Amino acid sequence: MKKAIVPIAFILILAVLGAYLITKEYKKKPQTQNAEVPETEQVVSLDELKTTDTAVLLEKKEAEKKLRLRHLGSMEDYELAYDGSVLFQNKYGNSLSVSEIQNGEILEIVYSKHSGKVDSVKVSSKTWTMTDMRDYEIDSNRKIITIMGEKYQFGSDLATFSSDEPVRLMDITDMDTLTIKGYNRKVCSMMVEKGHGYLRVANDAYFIGGWIEVGQKIIRPITEEMLLPVAEGRYKVRVTNKGYAGEENVIIERDKETILDLSKIEVEEVAIGHVQFTLAPDFAQLYIDGEITDFEERVPLEYGVHEIKVTAAGYETVETKVKVTNDYANIEISLDPLPEEEEEGEETGGETAVEGNHPTMPPTVLTENTQDTGTSPTPTPAVTQNPDAAKTGGDTMISDTRKIYVQAPVDAEVYLDGNYIGVAPISTGKVTGSHTITLSRSGYITKSYTIYVENDKNDVTLSFSDLLPE
Repeated sequence: MKKAIVPIAFILILAVLGAYLITKEYKKKPQTQNAEVPETEQVVSLDELKTTDTAVLLEKKEAEKKLRLRHLGSMEDYELAYDGSVLFQNKYGNSLSVSEIQNGEILEIVYSKHSGKVDSVKVSSKTWTMTDMRDYEIDSNRKIITIMGEKYQFGSDLATFSSDEPVRLMDITDMDTLTIKGYNRKVCSMMVEKGHGYLRVANDAYFIGGWIEVGQKIIRPITEEMLLPVAEGRYKVRVTNKGYAGEENVIIERDKETILDLSKIEVEEVAIGHVQFTLAPDFAQLYIDGEITDFEERVPLEYGVHEIKVTAAGYETVETKVKVTNDYANIEISLDPLPEEEEEGEETGGETAVEGNHPTMPPTVLTENTQDTGTSPTPTPAVTQNPDAAKTGGDTMISDTRKIYVQAPVDAEVYLDGNYIGVAPISTGKVTGSHTITLSRSGYITKSYTIYVENDKNDVTLSFSDLLPE
C-alpha cells in the first residue's frame, strides 16, 4: 500500500508545480505589452496644454490679476488670469510690468487652455503702429479711416481709448492726436494721445461777422455765442472785423472750457495789403466778401481773412478764403470747365493764405486741418476744386427741408462745428460730411461727438448720453 502512495504524491507535486509555472509565464505577457504602448498614447496633464493667441488688451484688472482681451481672429472677448511668475515683455523682448502695457496694445499671449492661466505676454511685433497721428478722417458709417491718404477698414469690434479708459468711436474728434494699431489693412485699436478742449467766445457783439483765427489751423467766421472745439495746447487767437483786430494768448485744456472775453482784448487798426488777382478765364467775375470787385488793378484788402468767389458762364464756381498778411501778394485762380452733364452753379470750398515779403509770392492753400506754412517760391498752386463742396468748407447743404435733429440730452446747448444752433431738442439744416456736435450745460462737463452725415434725402435724428456733472 505504501508503495502505491509514493508515486501518486509525486504526480500531484509535479501537477501543482506545472500549474504554477504556467500561471507565472502567462502573467508576464501583459507586462511586456504594457511596456510597448506608444508614447503618443500616454496621458498628459491638462495644465500642460498651452496655446498662443494674438489679442487686443481691453482692460487690466490688476487687483484681480486678470487681463480682459479681444481675440484678433474671432474678435471674441475673454479673460485670463496671471500671477507674479508671468513674464511680460515689449516687442524687443525687454521685461515690462503689467502697468506699463497700455490698453489697446496688441499682444502675443501664451496660456493654459484648461486653466486660463497666463504663461507669458509679449507686445506683438507682427502688427503695425502709427503714433502722433493728426492727418486722418473717420467715416463711421462705412467703417473706413483714411490715414495720410490711405484707406483702412475697421469693424464694430474696434477698441478705442482715451487716457487708458474705454471710449466710444464717436467721442473721438478730428482735433485729437491718435495712436493707431492694426493688422494688415484693418485697424484694431485707437488711443487718444492728445485730446481737445473748448474755446468759448464771450462779449462778441462788435466782432460778429468778422473772423476768428485760433493758431494756424482754425479760421472761422464769428457767430453769436461760439463754442469752438480746439486741440489741447497753447494758441494765439486773433479776431478781426471792420478794419480792427485784436489778439490774445490762450491755453486749451482737455475737456475744459476756456473763455475768450472779446471786450477785454486790446483792439487796433489793421494794416492794408494790396493783392493782384489773375483769373482764368479772364472774363470771370470776382466777388470779395460778397461784393463784386474790379481786379484789373491791385485790390486793397485789410490784413486778415476774406471770402473769395469766382464765377464764369460755363465754368465751375470757386469759393475759397484768402488770408492777407503782407503788403503785397499775388493770387492766381483757374476755373475748370463744367462737364456737359452738370449744371452751372456748383461751388467748391477751401481756404488760401497769402503770405510772403515778395510781391510775386504765390498763396498757400489752407484748410482747417492744415498748417499755415507761408509762401513758397514754387509755381502758384491751382485752387483745389470739388464738385460736392459748397458753403461749409467742403460740405454740401442738401436742402432747407432736410434737417439734423438733436433730441437729447434735453436742455443742453447744441453747437454744430462751434456754431450755436439752440437748446435741445433742436434742428438745423442738413449738411453732408463729417461734423462735430458739441453739448454744453452749466454745471456739467462739455462733450463733443463726431458725426458723419450721408448725402441722401433723409433727415438725421441724433440722441446723446446725458452730460456728466462737473
